[in-house]
Amino acid sequence: MSQFGGGGWRVQPTPWYKENPFWGGIGGFFSFLLAGVGFGVTGYPTLGGWLLAGSFPWGVLAIWIALGGIIRRKLLRIGSRIAAILCLGLILALSAARMGKTKAAIASSAEPHPPSSSQLGAQPPLPNSPPSPSIVPPEPPIERTAKISVMVPFDTAPNAFPIPMDNNPDDPLFNIYSEFNSLAMNGTVPDSARESKETGTITWHARPVSLDESTTFLAHLLQYYILRTIDGLQHDSLTQYVGYPAEPYAGIEPPDARDYSAAKLSKLLADNRFYRPFLYRKSFDLTKMKMPKGTVIEFRDEDDKSLDKCTVVLRRSGYFKADFTVRVFAGTGPGSPPKHFVTAHPETVMQWPFFITMRYSIEHPKDSTFIPQNYAKWLDALYDGLHKKLEMSESEKRSR
Repeated sequence: MSQFGGGGWRVQPTPWYKENPFWGGIGGFFSFLLAGVGFGVTGYPTLGGWLLAGSFPWGVLAIWIALGGIIRRKLLRIGSRIAAILCLGLILALSAARMGKTKAAIASSAEPHPPSSSQLGAQPPLPNSPPSPSIVPPEPPIERTAKISVMVPFDTAPNAFPIPMDNNPDDPLFNIYSEFNSLAMNGTVPDSARESKETGTITWHARPVSLDESTTFLAHLLQYYILRTIDGLQHDSLTQYVGYPAEPYAGIEPPDARDYSAAKLSKLLADNRFYRPFLYRKSFDLTKMKMPKGTVIEFRDEDDKSLDKCTVVLRRSGYFKADFTVRVFAGTGPGSPPKHFVTAHPETVMQWPFFITMRYSIEHPKDSTFIPQNYAKWLDALYDGLHKKLEMSESEKRSR
């Protein structure tokens, strides 16, 4: 029969999976879906959520066409379409919510967190890395070393008094030489007179000091002089000489001051010839000495047989230690008395140079009542006072 006749061919309907709207829905759905997921996982979850929402109508289109072509029964087709669309919407909503949580987790991990103790223990310290804030290194002690020089005259004539009297009251060191002369007098009292219990006048002859024993004698004299001067510097005083103006002096107050034990001081100086030349008679009183709390005073000599090096030690274990060490240097030989020093026999007088070295070390103990800086000021003031007494001014030195 001709195709132009009344009974022509019947055109078959196009299958659903070949229709352009279905593939257009599939393409639009995946385009929006992939774009939304990409933006969501790279830190833009809001934009990703909107793109996922945009994929929803394209997915509905594809589902509607696919289920319409697959299911012939009307009620089943409608129920399937509704169920599929709801499932698609639920999946897209959960995906958008998941992307929001992922952003929060990334932001939290980006914030710095202190490492745990196990992590600290597992990681080796980096080279030249600063110490951990939790470990505070101990403060180094406050330390100082300073030196004083002093020239001590000595008379080399046989049976002469060891330190002659200075007959020049205008000598810048006249007061020091006078003190040395007085202490040397105490040190030459013989044992028979020193131990006498006589209450009246005691007659005695000074014990001569040979040149060989002169450095030991003078070193011990300076050792005792340092302790006596430290005590004197810590008291208010007024100095007066005939024909000279009075000189007031404000004493140096020790930090954490306490009265030093009279029993300990008496034990330290019991056999010291320069302190009490007569055991049973009063002499210069050091029993009112003040020292910082817990301080111990010691006299030390060299361990070997040479006693021309000796030390006054002020210490408190764990807190501070200060040494004033006396050491002799080479002598000048006879015929060389100090400048401005006037004596009847200058040809037999020489000078022994001594160096007094102060070294101190002050710790930083875990004691809130102990202030290291106050101890440094105290010891610096004692050194300056001793230096002023013993050394002539720089102008006097240059004139030598």
